[in-house]
Amino acid sequence: MLFNGDMKWSSGCDHAEWAILGFLRDGENGEKIYSFGVVSRDDYEIEDDWYAAGMRSSGTKTLKIKPDTFIPEHRIEAAKDMMTGKSAGFGLYPDSKIFYAPYRPYFACGFAAIGLGIAERMLEVYRNITKNRVRAYTGAKVGHATPALMRLAESTHQVAAARAFMEKPGMNIRKWVSLSSIRRMSSWPSGAPIRPMR
Repeated sequence: MLFNGDMKWSSGCDHAEWAILGFLRDGENGEKIYSFGVVSRDDYEIEDDWYAAGMRSSGTKTLKIKPDTFIPEHRIEAAKDMMTGKSAGFGLYPDSKIFYAPYRPYFACGFAAIGLGIAERMLEVYRNITKNRVRAYTGAKVGHATPALMRLAESTHQVAAARAFMEKPGMNIRKWVSLSSIRRMSSWPSGAPIRPMR
């Protein structure tokens, strides 16, 4: 397949030697199939053009794909096949836990972690700023004032709850993977072809 176009919002691309490109391709009956294709670092340049507030740590940038970049079939997978155990290489690592972990929770938690980190840092900054701050007209210490302490306590509780909410799925995923990877593997259709990636 020949790929043309840019890939925007490519997070963490500075550290990668390969890029996974998402695109629609035509199926046998003309239907659109969302798929992923893998290209090497030689096939694209990185353009630093995304400056969304609070998202700098995601390393998100645009990949400028070289015109008519060839992606061989063995480096293309339909997204649905990857979610349902029909992708190339499925079953090659039966003892692995990470290879059978659900993809979407991991993907979502990565971006949620950025927002959580921002919130935790803001609590620290607010605490440091108000600790020794003195009101200009009254001389009262802001860090000892009830409104400031109430706001800090409420925000601390909300951020701690957000962290617990984000970490809980991770614990469930680890438990789910270790308990049911063998059970789930046995539920896939027998005799499904396994094509190793090259």
